[in-house]
Formats: sequence, C-alpha cells, structure tokens
Amino acid sequence: MKKISEKKIIIFGMAQDKDLENSLKAILPQADILFLTRFLNPYRKSADLRLLAALAKKSGFKKELRIFLDPRQALTAALKKAGPRGSVIICGSFFLAGELRKNWISEEFILKNRRPF
Repeated sequence: MKKISEKKIIIFGMAQDKDLENSLKAILPQADILFLTRFLNPYRKSADLRLLAALAKKSGFKKELRIFLDPRQALTAALKKAGPRGSVIICGSFFLAGELRKNWISEEFILKNRRPF
C-alpha cells in the first residue's frame, strides 16, 4: 500500500456542458484521492459538485473524495495532503487549471517571457 506522502491527488472540475461521466471514468483509476471543485469564471458554469460526486461513486470510486467550493482551498488542502513526495494533478477544465496556475506563475511573467511561434 502507498504511503500517504506518495499518493496522487486529483483536483477535478469541469463545465456543466461537458461529458462529465466519461471524463471522470477516464481519470478515476489514476486517483488515490479526489478533490472536486469548481472554477470561478463568470462566463461559464461549472458542473454541480454533488453531481460530480455522485458520478464518481456510481463509477465505483471508493477512495477519499472531498468537495471544495473554492478551488484555492482545494489546492491548499491537496498540497498539504500530498506532502513533499506526493503528486497533485489539476484536470478537467482549462479554466480550473489556469486559475490555479496563478499560484505558481503569474500572467505577467507568462506575457513577458512568451516566445513567438
């Protein structure tokens, strides 16, 4: 059995109009722990977190599952739980990944250092 510090924690959030069930089925086998959250884009609606939890359970996910309304809280909790040897994977939505990316790399840095194609 894996030690808690070596576990893969997946932070997952998606838009409500996407294929939620099949997307979850694809990532659940990779997750030791699943954190469900939403993105905070005012122009797109995130999937209902209770629905995502129900779909994960319906797909047979019996491991630890937590719901976070605030994606930054999900990230903070995931990083703490992962420790120095674990992995945190953010997936499901570019909106979610982009929002949480700001914790490492600012938009200003990206724009300043981008290269032309």
